[in-house]
Amino acid sequence: MGIRTTTKHGDGAAVAVAVAIALGSISTGVQAQAGLSGLEEIVVTARKREENLQEIPVAVTAFSAADITSRRIESLADVAALTPGFNIDEFGSGGFTAPVIRGLSQTRLSNPEQNVSTFLDGIYLQRSYMIDIGFLDIERIEVVKGPQSALYGRNSFAGAVNYVTRAPSDEFEAEVRASFGSDERRGGQVSISGPIVADVLTGRATYGRTRFDGTWRNQHPLSDSNLGGYDNEGLSLALRFTPTDALEFNAGFYRTDMNYDHQAQIVLSGLRAVGFGLSPVNDLNCGPGAAFSVLEGGLIFGNQLFCGTLPSTVEQVEGDTRSAVPAVDPRATGPVGRNEIVRLNASWALNDTYTLMAQYGRTKSNVTSLGDASRDSVNGSPVFGIPGSLFIDSQPNGGLESDSLELKLESDSGTGLRWTVGGYYSKVEDRYIARGWVIPAQSTAPFTDFPTFGPPTDTTRDDRVSALFGSVGVALGQDTNVNLEGRYTREKKSIGGPSAPSLPDARFSNFTPRLTLDHGLTEDSIVYGSIARGEKTGGFNRLTATPAQFTYEPETNWTYEVGYKSSWLDNRLLFNVSVYYVDWSDLQINVPEIDGPPLAAVVIDNIGGASSLGIEIEGQFLVTDTLSLLYGLSLNDPKFDNGTVYEEALRGGWCVNEPRCDAAGDIGGNKLSRTSQRQGVLGAVYTAGLGGGLEGRLRADLTYQSSQYAEFLNVGELPSRTLVNASATLAGERWEAQLWVKNAFDREYAANSFFLGFSNSYVVALGAQRTWGIDLSYRFGN
Repeated sequence: MGIRTTTKHGDGAAVAVAVAIALGSISTGVQAQAGLSGLEEIVVTARKREENLQEIPVAVTAFSAADITSRRIESLADVAALTPGFNIDEFGSGGFTAPVIRGLSQTRLSNPEQNVSTFLDGIYLQRSYMIDIGFLDIERIEVVKGPQSALYGRNSFAGAVNYVTRAPSDEFEAEVRASFGSDERRGGQVSISGPIVADVLTGRATYGRTRFDGTWRNQHPLSDSNLGGYDNEGLSLALRFTPTDALEFNAGFYRTDMNYDHQAQIVLSGLRAVGFGLSPVNDLNCGPGAAFSVLEGGLIFGNQLFCGTLPSTVEQVEGDTRSAVPAVDPRATGPVGRNEIVRLNASWALNDTYTLMAQYGRTKSNVTSLGDASRDSVNGSPVFGIPGSLFIDSQPNGGLESDSLELKLESDSGTGLRWTVGGYYSKVEDRYIARGWVIPAQSTAPFTDFPTFGPPTDTTRDDRVSALFGSVGVALGQDTNVNLEGRYTREKKSIGGPSAPSLPDARFSNFTPRLTLDHGLTEDSIVYGSIARGEKTGGFNRLTATPAQFTYEPETNWTYEVGYKSSWLDNRLLFNVSVYYVDWSDLQINVPEIDGPPLAAVVIDNIGGASSLGIEIEGQFLVTDTLSLLYGLSLNDPKFDNGTVYEEALRGGWCVNEPRCDAAGDIGGNKLSRTSQRQGVLGAVYTAGLGGGLEGRLRADLTYQSSQYAEFLNVGELPSRTLVNASATLAGERWEAQLWVKNAFDREYAANSFFLGFSNSYVVALGAQRTWGIDLSYRFGN
């Protein structure tokens, strides 16, 4: 499996000049080889079988191992910057990571399931702290757009992300890599692959570790390090056993040890934060109102919203004592833990037509987090009446174990009829713990030396999922194909633990079909259309005494898409475009508890709907045999349906005295929060032979992302950003040296933001400043 290409364009770096397409994000998906007259074919497994990317009627963006190296892709955020219609929400220093496809953003960040499902070699990675696993020994990553629930199963609501690891090679090969760079960056990786028993058993092993201190200096007086760094370690093992030509077994083990520092951030506190003592001052500038103060024992008055562009630098207000630069308690961390994924695959070609396949998967993850949620981490605040205190919000914590089994039978008669039928079962055991501490500022004792502020939230979840699925594809003549897919899923969910009420099991069932029609216009172009239903599962509300809100229902969407894929000028120009409309129903949104007290925790309920209309364009142009241009853009318009009411804003009275939002909480027509309507990328790669067996490559990528609203009310806004990355590579027959820079013009920018209605606060995460480094590699064997 993998990209069948000998191209070296993606292996390198390239200098480019680029003008931001003020829109869209790209994927490379295609590579050019110096000296060839056309672009190389890319094979993907987006539909769970090997196919030419240009020939499948699905919008897919793919990055090969060469792309990952040359474009210095280290995280899903890097992938999103280069992919049309794909964003990443990263909060809690990565503990709450939520992929966003086509504007369908996660309406509640702490929801156990995401709107986009993520897989490693076909194994579902189920929690937000599991999905950004790094790129150790990754052969390819694919972003599959549009609902994939029929093929991939639960929670492939807006699309899917597939990591594909490198398979063992038939001949001996090995590679050693080392990285050095700014901000104490150090990294190393070693891989070995080849036959163990000739023609029968092959294996592959890769180990890597990367350390990085982060780019933002932590200005806390007790800190001597930076913010936003990490020390991550990984191990990948694979075996392939082929006792006969018809029988193949594969086994894989993938482990990541994550150790993230706390993110650099700015906290803007509002009226309720002042009332709880989380901040001595109010940073917000609109939405005046009243709230109960636990400090004053009565009503206080002030702003509850921020209107306008959120700052990327600390802005002090009157009476402010906090540092003018980011400062976080040095004991606070991002997520720290381990993810392990085990897979076993078997494939038996019964004859030339039928193939029987099975896959077993097991995942095991654990995580701890110690987030500093304080506005002023140096001096503290009168938290709940305790002067000079910090509030430490510790989540996510806990772990997950899952087992899954899939069996399927595939048929391809070679006569225009292809079908698949199969079954799936999984069990998931999950524990989630959230703790809070109110501790003295500038103390050095570990957080755990202090009693928690109230009892921890300790919840266990148990899921059982079974499904039957199938697909049938028929050729209607020489150039037209129709494909029908469907999956029927049943789920049984249980909740328990010290913090959960005794609730009956929740049961959900759904049918998710997908119909696709494609037609070959010429040998080099196809047009296609599809209709698909996506579904994201429901769940429990553990913090409510209202029976009607014990559970919330699944949310669904119907997506309608037409697309066009083509190559021109003897395969020197690729141009792909897709247009889509998404009709989203039963949104899972935070609402106040029915008849709950004024300060009751919010719960999840199904409220209203949304839609998204958009277009995506991506491609590549081989201008000359040595110069290649990459381009991509996306436009989308995700908005709430008319009549959708934001109950939390209504009950809080956030807009009663603010004309820029509706006093009754009506958000119909408003844009979904935390999604960019416009993204764009333009890149260039130049390759030249230097003589003596040497090759030089220059590369640059310019990416653009438009502004994002911070909340459903559309009053606070994360600003747009344009970033430039570049690299230069010198390569010999077996070695390579790459000098690279990210955020080349050292732009300070706000990377993400989210709004906490409970405290009327905005948390703004700061993006990495300029980083640079050099990567060295040497290859052995064939």
